[in-house]
Amino acid sequence: MSTAMASDDVVFSEKMEAHRLRQIEKDQIHSKVLANGAKWGTIMCTSFLGASMLAQQYLPLYRRQTFAFKAFVVTSAAMGGFFTGTDREAMRADREFAQKFSITKEDESALIRESKQARSWESFRATLYRNRFEILAASYFTVLGGTLAYNFARKDIFTSQKFINA
Repeated sequence: MSTAMASDDVVFSEKMEAHRLRQIEKDQIHSKVLANGAKWGTIMCTSFLGASMLAQQYLPLYRRQTFAFKAFVVTSAAMGGFFTGTDREAMRADREFAQKFSITKEDESALIRESKQARSWESFRATLYRNRFEILAASYFTVLGGTLAYNFARKDIFTSQKFINA
């Protein structure tokens, strides 16, 4: 009984250690993503600040803008750079993390070969049946958009008639 208890403790401690290591790896990835976002935010902020200074010097239209608008433009660029940088880095990190647990290239090529063999009229019909409501909605909105475009291109009728005809 004590041997079973000891093996349970070993398995439990191994699981805890694996969880701790995964958490450390996730924290490292998270800090790397934030650092890359901060880098891109800084780059975008400085570049838009420089562009704003040049526009202030050479563009009379920009000179007439308020300080609040100019600050909004620069801070929006900084936020956009931060969020774009973090998003791109997070997607890259996710791909790398997923590759650790994904199937190999040989398995992937075997799946592709099998899927090419399975293509037939029956699989096409099954796909149509699974997506029938999306196909119906897309068709309906395409026809509705076409009739609205046609009716609004006509100049000989009133706007209310254009909606009624569509």
